Amino acid sequence: MFSTTGKKVLTRLFLWLLFEISLTCLGLDAHGVTSPLKP
Repeated sequence: MFSTTGKKVLTRLFLWLLFEISLTCLGLDAHGVTSPLKP
């Protein structure tokens, strides 16, 4: 079982990961630069 603080941290990390993935899918990274993975 996680403490309330632990849950908040995990939730924040999870949301950040989703944000990063969505940006990568758009061909952008967190800095708004074209991703090198994009053909």
